[in-house]
Amino acid sequence: METIELSVFDHGAQHTEILRALLDVFEARQHIKVHLDVIPWLGSWSRMVQVALYKDGPDVSEIGSTWIGDFSNMNAVRAFTAEEIHQMGGASAFLKPSWQGAGTQSGLHSSDFTLWGMPWLADVRVIVYRRDIYEQAGIDLNAAFKNQETLEHTFAQLQSAGVEVPLVLPTLRSRIDLHILASWIWAEGGKFFDPLQERILFDQPEVLRGLARYFGLGRFLAPAARGLDDLTANDSFFNGHAATVIGGHWLLLDERIRKNFADKIGVIGVPPSSFVGGSHFVIWQHSRRASAAFKLIEFLAGSDTPLDLYPGFGFPTRLDAIARADFVKDPNWNAMIQAAAHGRTIPVGRLWGMIEKRLVDLIPVVWHEIFATENPEVEAIVSRRFTAVAERLRLTLHA
Repeated sequence: METIELSVFDHGAQHTEILRALLDVFEARQHIKVHLDVIPWLGSWSRMVQVALYKDGPDVSEIGSTWIGDFSNMNAVRAFTAEEIHQMGGASAFLKPSWQGAGTQSGLHSSDFTLWGMPWLADVRVIVYRRDIYEQAGIDLNAAFKNQETLEHTFAQLQSAGVEVPLVLPTLRSRIDLHILASWIWAEGGKFFDPLQERILFDQPEVLRGLARYFGLGRFLAPAARGLDDLTANDSFFNGHAATVIGGHWLLLDERIRKNFADKIGVIGVPPSSFVGGSHFVIWQHSRRASAAFKLIEFLAGSDTPLDLYPGFGFPTRLDAIARADFVKDPNWNAMIQAAAHGRTIPVGRLWGMIEKRLVDLIPVVWHEIFATENPEVEAIVSRRFTAVAERLRLTLHA
């Protein structure tokens, strides 16, 4: 019997056992044995880089959506063929942002698109809020989240109503913070970079306006809501201390939400568009079992994708799977799906891996400077910090 290796991130013991049972079904159907390697989130990037460099390891891997550009540039992953794409249903079978984030665009035409990863799990940044606290503060939920200006008005209204922590965000090193602030950049018509012309753009006036507005939210972060990482920011909301948090699907899965105030929360996309990420399946170039590897991907991410996987692993990128899934009948999950359907992703390009790392390193530095100053000049801090990093990156690229 042919044997292949699959690596996935650690989605929790319970969900991993569900996956193991499904792989047994696949083995019985296809007579292909799958060795499952579960990789902890912490250190997963380094592990995948080792696989790419040494050309040794899994045949198929789940990788983060923003990693596609790095591994395709390293010639470490194999592009999907036109026939394979057809078998999976093509672009129209998937959430648009998920498909766009799984490949690279070398020109202006659709034929210039190369698919390096097969979309599997979608994740979207959404606003999750305490409906009861908002209503007690007299906030009109139909108007609270229309744009960045109304968001600021909403948080100010919560403060005036005596809500101690109207908003909580991760302000220590976090990729999630970068994904959240993307919406503020898009609201001003900006973008981080141009993947076709390979131009860095995050120091342009429209981007700096969006960044200044985002970091201006610091005035709504109470002392207890500063200096938090992803987990502690979420904990502040789960434990009932914060009225609003911005995050992903994991917020709806936490037992504390279901136990304490499941009927008191609301979910809505971040205006004007939420960041959509998630994970894709890639077939590594070193694999000598590409045909078997694709059969596994087709089983897990194709038109008959097992619904047992969702929403524990995330939610599916396939539209037909979303239509079949029971969990989307819940209003909050449905709101999350709608945010993903109308969301955006950051285009895959050769520069993104480097840009992402620099920005993830920079964001907590900016927050620290803002919090350390009694009356911070946010626009000046943002302009100075982001312009300096953009200039250094350009020098690196030209060198």
